[in-house]
Amino acid sequence: MHAVLGIDAAWTPRNPSGVALVVQNSGRWSLARVASSYDLFTGRKSGTLALASRPDIPALAAAAVRLAGTAIDVVTIDMPVSRAPITGRREADNAISRAFGGRGCSTHSPTPERPGALGAQITEGFRSCGYEVEAASRPGGTSPESTSHPRPLLEVYPHTALLALLGAPRRVPYKAGKSTRYWPGVPRATRIDRLLSVWARIHVALEERIAGVCSAFSHVFAEDRASSGGQLTFAGMKSTEDAMDAVICAWVGVEYLSGRAVPYGDSEAAVWTPEM
Repeated sequence: MHAVLGIDAAWTPRNPSGVALVVQNSGRWSLARVASSYDLFTGRKSGTLALASRPDIPALAAAAVRLAGTAIDVVTIDMPVSRAPITGRREADNAISRAFGGRGCSTHSPTPERPGALGAQITEGFRSCGYEVEAASRPGGTSPESTSHPRPLLEVYPHTALLALLGAPRRVPYKAGKSTRYWPGVPRATRIDRLLSVWARIHVALEERIAGVCSAFSHVFAEDRASSGGQLTFAGMKSTEDAMDAVICAWVGVEYLSGRAVPYGDSEAAVWTPEM
């Protein structure tokens, strides 16, 4: 068995973070759990409301191992992580922007404040659990077999991952908070329908690689509608988007284990992206 933990990490403790666990058994990957916050994933909170919190990484890792029934081979995270302190824009950010900026997938610049202390806390938390940042100096496609050796903590970027997942020529318009930028002047209901259409494509593509994705998100949509009086809202869809991003992050870990992920960066930090 193999397992990957994917995290769509908020860069500040004021926002929730999506978490997904995928497990391979008998050669087939499946979605073991997906949640729109750390506390919902670990079971510290019940219900569907995603609440912001500082992550308890040892508790998160322990919950993932318990759910998977095996060690977590790889942790993937959509947040700047590095072997050195992050004080500004890195070569990893520049390398992604050079390679994918023409396709609308440049990166945001990290700062000492974002992700700052929170990012350092997460990185150190995973280090204490036996995971080290995987930079570009070490080839991908392998996972340490012995628990006495560090396992990889991979920085990933859902926007570039979606280029590979969907075979898209440009950045995929799937962010709930940017619908007016994608489709200016279009009525709200139409923008929701268009967003759901894009999400459906993503879910189907993920389902081809990870069983259980479509059924999991059909339940998530039902819960979102129930919590908002039967109507989807962009605010409610944001938590679903976070959970979906976590599954995309986990899929990059699957590709890494198969030797189909490429690092963009240097010996301090790298953003891992599926081969195009």
